[in-house]
Amino acid sequence: MVRTLGAGARLAFLGVTTWWAGAAGLALPVLEASVAAAQSRRGVVLAFRGRGGPALRREAVAAASERLDLVPRAEVGTAAESLGVDLGTEGGRAAVAERFGLSVIVEGEVRGRGRAAVSELRAYDDRGVLRSQREGPRPTGRANRLLLRDLAAEVIDETIFAIQERDAAEEEARMRAEMAAQRAAESAADADDADDDDGEAAPLPLVRATIGMQGRTRDARVDLTDGGARTYEAGLYPELTLRLESFFLRNAEGAARGLYAELALAFALGLSSNEVVMDGSGGTTTNDVDTTAWRLLVQVGYQLPLMNDRLLVGALVGFGVDTFDLGTNSTFFSSRYTQLRAGLVAQLQILRELLVARLDAGFRPVFGTGDLETQHGGAGSTRGFDVGLALTGRLDPGFAYGLRFAFTRYALGLGGAEAAGPEGTGGSDRGLTLGLELGWAL
Repeated sequence: MVRTLGAGARLAFLGVTTWWAGAAGLALPVLEASVAAAQSRRGVVLAFRGRGGPALRREAVAAASERLDLVPRAEVGTAAESLGVDLGTEGGRAAVAERFGLSVIVEGEVRGRGRAAVSELRAYDDRGVLRSQREGPRPTGRANRLLLRDLAAEVIDETIFAIQERDAAEEEARMRAEMAAQRAAESAADADDADDDDGEAAPLPLVRATIGMQGRTRDARVDLTDGGARTYEAGLYPELTLRLESFFLRNAEGAARGLYAELALAFALGLSSNEVVMDGSGGTTTNDVDTTAWRLLVQVGYQLPLMNDRLLVGALVGFGVDTFDLGTNSTFFSSRYTQLRAGLVAQLQILRELLVARLDAGFRPVFGTGDLETQHGGAGSTRGFDVGLALTGRLDPGFAYGLRFAFTRYALGLGGAEAAGPEGTGGSDRGLTLGLELGWAL
């Protein structure tokens, strides 16, 4: 039965037809522009390996010709030979892509025979990187060939899209880098302007108080007149440290702001010693020995501000006590080095107050050594020296931090006086410390 459209139906049909025609008219230029943009990219379809490779390549060429401006594969092969590169490598593909301005390189193969054959399509970008690949049926029969042509179109489209994404990301990264460089240059210029304005470093700390933990070692030796020696060795043991520093006249005019005072305390934590002695049967016995250790150093001095206060160079003088108490034992005795210290100091603001490096070196004449002198005799000539390096800093509003390393050594002046035990001829006592401190600075 044939029916005639009524007037309303004819108007509806006319409206729909007019809408589709308008939409097609608008979409056609966009589609043509997209095709033109794709075909502005150059590409090549290389030889395909395996039985059925030529048939598979024909479908790839058909798909590629709609999307790319194709370069003859013979020219690409000749160029690869002249360049001495292998198209089977990423570097080789990149070289020929650069030579011909290629965006997409397509290759593939047919693996296996008969119904078990599998077709593989691969597409690489202009840097020789694999961007897309597909597997499909053998290239026989119209349905299979049309499917393979669609798969070839997919790998090409995916590769073009990947190139566009990569280029966009690289362009964005380049622009970000340029903006960051511009901001850095502006910040540097602002910093230079600020330096030109005041010409000063970060202010010296009025008060800097920290608490910390550090590890310390001790290696002591007493040489005896009979040719023997007594030794004490302590591995790394923990210490609690307290430190107070002050440029107490930092707000004064002129060079007086370099006056400086320092107090440093250290207390051993959980320290214990073991004495190993020979027993009557020729074996050894280990005895636990109570052990405590603490140190005190008070210093005052002057640090001359140089380089607009970025560099301080000066001298310090102070009084200190270094105590190492051992309980009853027959091997080694307690020591108490009461001493003066005269030293040099230099500190440099590397990153203003964020990172400051300090170097210390000092000479330590010792007044007494405690039980070591009583037991082994003392000529009163014990002396020591130390070197230290510290990296400290401060964050607003006042959080302070630091890392410190120090080495101290005493040359023991023993013998030549009445001794309660075996007379000594000399010896040494040395230690290393490495620690971290945290606190507050104003």
